[in-house]
Amino acid sequence: MIEYYESIEVLPLYNWDKYTTTRNNNWLIVDFNDKQPKTSNDDLTALESKLQEEYFKAVDDRTFVKKLQKWAKIDNLRTRYNVIAMLCQRMWLGFGDMQMELRQQYIEIINKFGFNMPLINTIEGDAEEIALITQSMQNIKTQIEMLESELKTDEKKQTYSLNKQMVLVSLGLGLAYKIDAKQTTVSEWIELTKLLEEKNAQQAKANK
Repeated sequence: MIEYYESIEVLPLYNWDKYTTTRNNNWLIVDFNDKQPKTSNDDLTALESKLQEEYFKAVDDRTFVKKLQKWAKIDNLRTRYNVIAMLCQRMWLGFGDMQMELRQQYIEIINKFGFNMPLINTIEGDAEEIALITQSMQNIKTQIEMLESELKTDEKKQTYSLNKQMVLVSLGLGLAYKIDAKQTTVSEWIELTKLLEEKNAQQAKANK
């Protein structure tokens, strides 16, 4: 039976950092170390959303929200691309006289993605339409590549690694111990960063 980290109260900071940098929600599974076969199920997907919501409530992290929105858009575009590609591959094979209803169903699905392939056409006409649709799919690939590039740029802008952040928080709070990402939960880390923010704010006010 798979055991999950059910809340940020028990989720190790190390696993959360791995999740946010790799998008692999298997890091939300207890004892996962990236060596096991990947798990995918509805429970894990639901847990992923739950933990994100908990995190957003704990910290107003708009940067991470934007990152998630870009990930979601990439997933939607990839799904769109793959479905259209499969439909076009089937359309290329053509349809017999007894398969006209099936052809119509395929065209209706294609048109739901924003295309305008006519229901009445010749075999040659269908081939031309499919060729045009296939060409236009390059636009979807371009959108995916642009979003992926933006995500990479966003990652580069985040100068401090988790290890460096932990060192800075430890020094800033004058802790007598080194913060351990595998022993510190996400909620504990949030509280530590909030304490440091409060301390810095107080010092800034005192220096005025």
